[in-house]
Amino acid sequence: MKIKIINYFAISSFLIGVILLIVLIFQFSLSGYKFSINEINIEDSSKIVSIIQGLLSTIWLITTISLLFLTFFLQKEELQKTTTSFKIQNEDTHFFNLLNAFLSIRNNVEFSFYVEEFNSENAFPTLNEKT
Repeated sequence: MKIKIINYFAISSFLIGVILLIVLIFQFSLSGYKFSINEINIEDSSKIVSIIQGLLSTIWLITTISLLFLTFFLQKEELQKTTTSFKIQNEDTHFFNLLNAFLSIRNNVEFSFYVEEFNSENAFPTLNEKT
């Protein structure tokens, strides 16, 4: 929600600046100011540029600050997604390392069985009776 508001605010302030620039240029042309490369009146030009600079720099500063906050919030979201991804990857890696350790231990263990053969004669011990 914050990101949408900041995004709309940045776009609207930029468009307001562009519209204001167009209106100022149109207003200066209606007031009789003519721009010519051959004839430049430095005093009038500096006044006009100061007005445009004062108005547009303030509006576009607001645009810049809102885009800065937008960048901050987007990076914060990406950091949370990356952190979650790293946690999942860490759990997967840990699981497979445990599985590899188990398989390595299982392959290295040798089983030996001692098998004793029994005959029917010595299968059941008998009691020797002394008489």
